[in-house]
Amino acid sequence: MNEELDEYLKNMIPESPEDELIKMIYFFRKFHLRGDYSESNMVKVIKGYVQEEYRKGFPLPKSDQTGDRKTF
Repeated sequence: MNEELDEYLKNMIPESPEDELIKMIYFFRKFHLRGDYSESNMVKVIKGYVQEEYRKGFPLPKSDQTGDRKTF
């Protein structure tokens, strides 16, 4: 993968939950391609992070705000 992007994301200070997800997904993808993580582990960790942020009040994207949806 791109070394400049690796370095940028490694040093990036997440300013929002979206930034943290970008970092998480990029590095999981990188490690998955190396064979270090399975897709199911990646999905479990990311889903857990999103659910935790949602509990803290992280708003769903507009496209996901349907009626009184409470969970994923």
